[in-house]
Parts: sequence; C-alpha cells; structure tokens
Amino acid sequence: METRYRQSETETFSVCPRKRQLQYLEGWTLKHQTNAGHAAMRGTALAAGCAEVHMSAQLGHQPGVDSAVVACLSNLRAAVAAFRGAGGVCEDFEEVPLIKALTFYYTWFHTQPWEVLAVEQPIPTWGNSRPDLVARIGGKLVVVDNKWKWSLYIKPGETKDQARNRTLLEYEHAWQFRHYLSAVSDVYREPCDTYCIVLGEVTPKPVVTVQPFTVSDRELDRWLYGARYYWGDMAYLDQETLMLNHPGAAIHESKYGPCEFQWACFDSNLDREKMTDMYVLIERSL
Repeated sequence: METRYRQSETETFSVCPRKRQLQYLEGWTLKHQTNAGHAAMRGTALAAGCAEVHMSAQLGHQPGVDSAVVACLSNLRAAVAAFRGAGGVCEDFEEVPLIKALTFYYTWFHTQPWEVLAVEQPIPTWGNSRPDLVARIGGKLVVVDNKWKWSLYIKPGETKDQARNRTLLEYEHAWQFRHYLSAVSDVYREPCDTYCIVLGEVTPKPVVTVQPFTVSDRELDRWLYGARYYWGDMAYLDQETLMLNHPGAAIHESKYGPCEFQWACFDSNLDREKMTDMYVLIERSL
C-alpha cells in the first residue's frame, strides 16, 4: 500500500525536499517570528474557534460563542507559550479583534443551511489530512475551508470586492483542495468535486465571503498522478537512514522573499548546533 502524506508537507517537498525535512520531520522554525509565522499562529487559533462553531451546528444546538472564544484563545496562548518556551521571540497578540471575528462568524454560520458531517476529522489513509469541515450543501458533498486575513490587502485602484475576488482566486488551483477532495471521496465512497473557501476578515470589522470551486475528475486524476510521484520520493528519502540532509531546491526564494532556511543551508552549512543561533525546535502535531 502506498504511503500518502499531508497536503502541506507534500507541497513543501515539491518546492524543496530539504525544507520539508527541516520543517516537518525535525521541527525547526525561525527563532524571531516573522509576519507569516505570526499570521499562521493566529490562523490556527481562529481555526480552533471555528471548529467549535461547526461542532455546535453538527450537534444541532446554539450554546453561544463562548466555547469558540475559549478554544481560540487557549490555542493561541498555548502556542505562544510553547514557542517562547523553546526560546522563540514573538510579539503579543491582539485578542479582542479575534473575539469580535468569532462572534460575527458564529452568527453567520448558524444561518447557513449546511448539514455538517465532519469537523476537523483526520483521515489517516490520506496522510492524516484534516479538512476544516465536510458538509452537505444542497444535497452535495462539499469540503469547506476557512481562510482568515487580519485585514484585506487592497491594491492601488482596487475596490474591496475586487480585492476579495483576487484573494479568493488564489485558492482556485490549490494543491490542498485536490488532496481534500480525493480523500473525502475515498472515505465517503461518493464523488466530492466541490470545495468552498470561506474568506474571513478580522479587521477593521469582521466580514465573511464564500466562494465555491469545482474540480473535474480529469484534473483530480492528474493531481493524483503527480502526488504519487512526490509521495514515492518522500517515502524513499524517509527510509534512507544514511542521508543526513535531503536534497535542496535550485531556487531559494519566492514572491514572499528568501526561504526562511537560507541561513541554515548556506551560513550554518546545516550544522544543527549552529542552527540554534537562528532557529528553535518546535514539536509539530500531526
């Protein structure tokens, strides 16, 4: 039986096998938290709050937003404590806007005529992938995923609606959702070809926008062919116990800037002891 890996881990491997090794297998992260790291920690906390909202809908009752707020803030505070406990440096988080965003989301979600089937349920046979939400919408099996932005980035000359549309279209061809659709179809034994992006804005005031995307069977087949290629290479490298360092990428930056592991690769020469000058080790959950 083939080994399947998490969608985010596979995406990282496709860009740079060594980055996947350092980030996912070993748990290294920059000691001084970047804006991206700050946003990721906040997004994970909001996801914990949204999961509470979704579970309340699945159970068919509306207990209020308090449990969602507790889940969100507990997750955030625990993540900050773990990061700082490992020697990391990060700024404090503003909590009040998160509470307002979850309160808005709670009210909004409970007006949606969606049948909740599963909330952040891991799928072990697909690398423990964990869709935010699996639901029936209009009788159709759909994957739903929350994407939170602290504030909407509006380019010069754009309206807010144009900025939202541009942001939503960034997820139109995302690897993550081909993985989710394939996994959910397999587990539920029925076709799942649609995912909905729920774009949430935290500031200056909460806004939620939903955009569905549909993927053809032919495209999903092409995705699976490519995924198996990567999974095979990942499984091979993971079994190579004599290979201390996995191969690196040919390009070391993206549109977001230099890779966070440039210093590890070129300045410390992957010396794990020297790497502790710039990085900390954080245990990653599956």
